[in-house]
Amino acid sequence: MFTERGGGGFAKFPTGAGDFSSNFMRKFPRDFLERTIHNLSDEVELKVLWGSSWMIPLVRNERGDVFFEKQKWCEFVDDNYLTQDNALVFTHERDNYLDVTIFNEDGIQIIEAPQPRSCCTSPGDSL
Repeated sequence: MFTERGGGGFAKFPTGAGDFSSNFMRKFPRDFLERTIHNLSDEVELKVLWGSSWMIPLVRNERGDVFFEKQKWCEFVDDNYLTQDNALVFTHERDNYLDVTIFNEDGIQIIEAPQPRSCCTSPGDSL
């Protein structure tokens, strides 16, 4: 269970760190864990501005590092069409719950659910 001790949050920027499925992107920063967690449960809820949420299990390695479980994390990444141009800010709101703010490559917050992208659909093309 997350237990607040003075607030907490962290950001993730994939540029230069590999893609969103990398261990670096799935790992909780140690200073965040030290500031906000007494007992860590087995999963956390991630919620985005437009109301969607995901329950993501947490895993630990032998050194005690904590990560979002890869398969469920990748579902979150895929559902939000995240790319290396996006940045994420996680804000600890309450026990086992993180708000996620998503920013585009220009640093502008994304406030609506992303839509599937396709290279072959543009208005007015009929051929």
